[in-house]
Amino acid sequence: MKRSYLKIALLVALPLALFGLAKERLSWRPRILRPAAPSATPKEVADLLWATDNRKLLVRAGRWSQSERWVELWDVASRARRRRFSIDFRPQTTDVRTVLAPQGHWAMCYDAAMIFGAVAGMTSAPVGICVWNVDTGQLVRLPATMRDILGMGSSNDWLGFTSDEQLQVAAMTTEGLKLWAIDLKTEKVREDGIILTPKDYCLSPDKTASGEYPIPRYVFSPDGRTLVVELLKIGPGPDKRTHWLQSGLLVYDMQRRKYQRLPAVPRDLPHNRRLMMSHDGQTVVVGLDQWSNGPATFDVWDVKAGKLRRTLQDKSGWMACALSPNGTCLAISNLGQFNTVHLWDTQTGQLARAWQEPHGSVTALAFAPNGRDLATGDGIGEVKLWRVK
Repeated sequence: MKRSYLKIALLVALPLALFGLAKERLSWRPRILRPAAPSATPKEVADLLWATDNRKLLVRAGRWSQSERWVELWDVASRARRRRFSIDFRPQTTDVRTVLAPQGHWAMCYDAAMIFGAVAGMTSAPVGICVWNVDTGQLVRLPATMRDILGMGSSNDWLGFTSDEQLQVAAMTTEGLKLWAIDLKTEKVREDGIILTPKDYCLSPDKTASGEYPIPRYVFSPDGRTLVVELLKIGPGPDKRTHWLQSGLLVYDMQRRKYQRLPAVPRDLPHNRRLMMSHDGQTVVVGLDQWSNGPATFDVWDVKAGKLRRTLQDKSGWMACALSPNGTCLAISNLGQFNTVHLWDTQTGQLARAWQEPHGSVTALAFAPNGRDLATGDGIGEVKLWRVK
């Protein structure tokens, strides 16, 4: 009798297990949104950005060294390209950024070094910024006063959009961090003034040898309600020399005009570092990539609790990284193995999934606002959509 029950249980359980495995494999197969570039010199995907409706995906292809550079708007549901915009400037640095307004009505591509150089008269190159009205497909010509304000930016991620799609500009001046809000429709500019002084984000009262405070990295939240700034402190680095170190974060509430400090153990300031924030502003991830000096580290901060939740380590640095909207998943494109993608669970600190792309390096990553889809772009211009949850 016991053996017969065992046989029945096996006959029922085995097909269910096989069905589950087959379903898992089928569900993990990606959808191809944008096929690989057919040209002899394929344009690698440099940026991916979602609109809040989960239907629009902005794709920027062509690195700074390539002759052709453009931005495309894709409809995810129909997998059709809706718009294509040409970038009319040749970037001078690798720190080029693309910004998409929350509802997807405005798009922007900029090179901060070019903007600053053109405004300051240090270069004859054109101002390195393009702004498009996505609905009409038209390039927006910015007035000189707006370009002057944009030229004061001093961080890789110093532009952001508010929930009502006004452009926010944050710039480090000698007095501190200054804010402007620009209405692209009416071209009206509102100056919000100094919101943070160097004493707010520099924990050491001393300045550098040149008599100036350092410039921290800072980034807006996706909804434009929160600004995260690095906390800096003077101390001995790995080379035993005294210089500025990253010592935590400052989280600034744009509506309440108040901030909280999240101190941490001081760390060296590598050039390749990234600040990422969940959509609700409650989780912040700081990526520090030491390149050849060891694995990349990702500090996961709990803003509400005001403490460092954990530190993740991913070998060989990163090519691209992205944080899910709810802050529970971190996607990393591995630098040592260009075609490898890791998904980390930020709550448990465990590696949830890893896979390899057959067509080379994964150069861009972006989570959809629904948190279920992950877009990946590679070195041959292909964009895939993965159902991660």
